[in-house]
Amino acid sequence: MDLKFLNHEGFKNLKSGKEQLKEIFFLYGFCISRVAIMDDYFITMLKFNKIEFEGTQQGKALTQEQSHKIEAHYSTKATMGMLINEFNEKFDTDKFEDLFSELLRVRNLIVHSYMKLNWLQLPTENLRIEIYDDLLGVFYFLNKFDEEVKNKSFFTRKNNAFGIRWTGKSQDKKSN
Repeated sequence: MDLKFLNHEGFKNLKSGKEQLKEIFFLYGFCISRVAIMDDYFITMLKFNKIEFEGTQQGKALTQEQSHKIEAHYSTKATMGMLINEFNEKFDTDKFEDLFSELLRVRNLIVHSYMKLNWLQLPTENLRIEIYDDLLGVFYFLNKFDEEVKNKSFFTRKNNAFGIRWTGKSQDKKSN
């Protein structure tokens, strides 16, 4: 999927505040959905590691109860920060620590800070332009993140024997 968003000038040239708000909501929604997909990537890779690798280390498959505990842990208790920290602990991510930290910062910005804004009360065009430019920055960062980690393999820190490959773009929901 190759979506195009208005650049700074294109956004600025929109005729009304209502058109600008529509673009802001569209870009914001797109960024939120991409971050949610990245969240799912981390969850999937960590669950796979726990179920397959840690289970086989014990020489047996996990019980249904163990599988349910893993599912519950990642479904209800995991924040993006916890996921990234756990991923960094389990896998050799040294080359990507700064990128993962920036992902967390950007994610927290759009999920927590922007949710506190009263979007319908963006009174000035300058404020709408500033927010749109910030969201464009988030969009470009998410693209950069995808390109940096795309098709990279992450091996376990323990014995470097088990690898997980980050596939595809977070906007695609399918692997390459």
